[in-house]
Amino acid sequence: ENICTITLFFGNDVKEEEANALFFKFYAGQLYDLLQQRLNYWCKKTHLCPNAVSIKDVKTRWGSCSRNRNITFNVKMALLPQHLFDYVIVHELCHIKEMNAFDFINGRGKNNLIGKIVNN
Repeated sequence: ENICTITLFFGNDVKEEEANALFFKFYAGQLYDLLQQRLNYWCKKTHLCPNAVSIKDVKTRWGSCSRNRNITFNVKMALLPQHLFDYVIVHELCHIKEMNAFDFINGRGKNNLIGKIVNN
């Protein structure tokens, strides 16, 4: 797998806020397309589906799930490899079943709900 660094140069007339907005729009579009496919797959497999899904530029989390079963994904997920991308999706879907049960969702052995789902 090749990893390249690409530097984009904007003209002097493009402000940092405009450049950030362009990046967000691009990656949000990429994430939307990826989520359409992978979220539908995992919803069918887990029988856990959110009421709503949103994409935001969040600094500290890959995703979050509200008590209303609304899931927010970080726009930067578009940059993740598929196995991590899927992990974040399944993790957030598990919160629909167990909102505050970290050990139940991420635990080891028989308590690892994510492992049970991903390995089936």
